[in-house]
Amino acid sequence: MEAALSADDPRLVSALSGRPRSARLLYGILIALGGMALLLGGLIAKSVPLGVLGFITCLGGILTSLSGGSVGNPASGYRGATRGKKNWSSRLEERWERRNFDQ
Repeated sequence: MEAALSADDPRLVSALSGRPRSARLLYGILIALGGMALLLGGLIAKSVPLGVLGFITCLGGILTSLSGGSVGNPASGYRGATRGKKNWSSRLEERWERRNFDQ
């Protein structure tokens, strides 16, 4: 079953096999929480620069947690233009048909 999955969708296997994504997600969440604390501290202290710094830090943490993979990893990027004009559901349906009826 594992060999069939790696033959059918190698991009999914490479995305699920590594752990850097979860570490990046954890760091992003921690940065975002720190930014929220700065933002609330700026609101309580009525300090606009501290609030702006907290907002920027929170936004950076969210973007860090949502960004995927490293720059040089082609498996992590979106390659929708190389697949053609088919949408996600039609590609999924074609894979289902190949898997169940072309055996």
